[in-house]
Amino acid sequence: MNRTIMDVPNARPLTIHSARPEDLSESSNVVASNGWAPELRALISGLLLWAAFPPNGHWWLASIALISWFGNSVAAPPLSRRRTFLSALVGGIAFWLPALQWVRLSDPSAWAGWLVMSLALAIWWPVMAMLVRRLHVRNGWPVTIVWPVVWGFQEIGREYYMTGFPWYHLAHSQFRQTWLIQIADLGGASLLSVLLVGFQAWVAQWFFTGRWTWAEAPACWRRTGAALGVIAILVIAYGQARLHSGKFEEGPKVALLQSDIPQSRRLYPDHDELIEAYRKLIEKSLTSNEALDLIVWPETSFPYPLIVIEAALDEATVKHILGDHVGPAAADDWYRNRSESQAFVNAWASQSGVPMIVGATAWDISGFGLRKYNTAALFHADAEPQYYYKMHLVPFGEYIPWTETVPVIAELAPFPPDQRPNLKHGDSARVLTLKNRWRMAPLICFEDTVPHVVRRFFRDSWLNAGKDAGATSEPGHVDILLNLSNDGWFRGSEEHEVHLASSVFRCVENRRSMLRAVNTGISCIIDSNGSILEEAAPSSERIIISQVPVDKRVSVYSLIGDLTGLTCAAGVAAGCFLRNRKNVQFPQASK
Repeated sequence: MNRTIMDVPNARPLTIHSARPEDLSESSNVVASNGWAPELRALISGLLLWAAFPPNGHWWLASIALISWFGNSVAAPPLSRRRTFLSALVGGIAFWLPALQWVRLSDPSAWAGWLVMSLALAIWWPVMAMLVRRLHVRNGWPVTIVWPVVWGFQEIGREYYMTGFPWYHLAHSQFRQTWLIQIADLGGASLLSVLLVGFQAWVAQWFFTGRWTWAEAPACWRRTGAALGVIAILVIAYGQARLHSGKFEEGPKVALLQSDIPQSRRLYPDHDELIEAYRKLIEKSLTSNEALDLIVWPETSFPYPLIVIEAALDEATVKHILGDHVGPAAADDWYRNRSESQAFVNAWASQSGVPMIVGATAWDISGFGLRKYNTAALFHADAEPQYYYKMHLVPFGEYIPWTETVPVIAELAPFPPDQRPNLKHGDSARVLTLKNRWRMAPLICFEDTVPHVVRRFFRDSWLNAGKDAGATSEPGHVDILLNLSNDGWFRGSEEHEVHLASSVFRCVENRRSMLRAVNTGISCIIDSNGSILEEAAPSSERIIISQVPVDKRVSVYSLIGDLTGLTCAAGVAAGCFLRNRKNVQFPQASK
């Protein structure tokens, strides 16, 4: 059924399908759209949403925080484009500015980066608001559908936007509520996010239109409410079923080393001092009377570079490659000393009889030349080391992005020319195989926060099934996730717990346990249900020794990826580019 009301000036009529006339009735809307009310509503939502995340941790606020801002979507008359944009920007800044305050702790020059990063992410709020305006006000789609779709689009968009920053997904605020987060193995963290958003959009529609009783509400609203209630029951029931369906096998017994070394000491290290600090932790773990299968160091904790030479290269070729980069004289030293670092760690692994995974910087010499990587290296006694090179680098911390297309960026970066980060991206999701039995997917630094990076290990393992001759587990199988990180940049801040929240969701999404060895914390063991089994307090020195539970379940998410985000992105695209069939006009927008 159609309804015709006054048109927006200079706007062409748009067509929609309206199930019931009262759903579009102006008289049903009582929310104010003048004064500072829209900005105030968005500000309240931004602050409440921030309070749902660490350091506040009021997780239940994530279920109501956005209702205030969503009220702007049902304003009558609709907000103008300018007010829609500006009010949403206020809310975005109110959330992202305090949420990212820990970024400024990384370096005295990081204050500017904190402000720029906050604004760059806050812009997603007006983007969402403008999309909702288009799909709801102009196309006539119900807010209970539009807001979840747009929010899901925003979350998958941030996974790739500006090299990717998939932190602070709405669902991440629930990371300690294991009974609620189990559906992440179906559609990722975003599936829970869109359900939380859908509930809040429905409440906003009720609250801000004045139809506060069940009898007064249109039938489609009542049906939506009933559907949301059924979905909530199914989510809880599914969570309970998954929590009780996991049958864990006994995995390796590991020692996770958590050092508490401030970044100021790591930037200009006394190598002997750092080695001594980890030697003491290793000795302490070996005297625990536990039969260990593995000792794990944090990211870049080994202070000496590892030199990795492609097996097919002869000595003359290696020296030629080195000479092009470090000079002929230094090339001889590099080649002569290439085995010293590896021998150092191998000696510890041999003497203790326990394999070690070490975080370090690696210089890789191959047919591509000399390249520098952030690496995780597995050392076995009497076996060749195994190396993983980090694939997803942190911009400006590990490399300067876009310099090939915009060279001036390198000049604007706050680094002297000889100190600019120059790490290369690894090109392979290499698993590390422990004792020819357990296959571990190493994730360095913030790689565990990027869902598609973690899933790539599963995808590549299945594609390469049967090609890895060493492992006795199922071909193409990943048994354990492993995160080596140095969070000393943000020592003592909420970053530790926000980072941990992402790790929890990676475990549930892929149904795999995770080991985390983190300088300054939070080191821990997380099982495949997202339960944190062992947890070290941040800003402390600690050793975690525990048996790792191994889960063989295969999740829907691991198989098909982020179907939730892709579906939402497709919905936004369809809403923006497809035309409606019936003609409905809308009231004049408020300025």
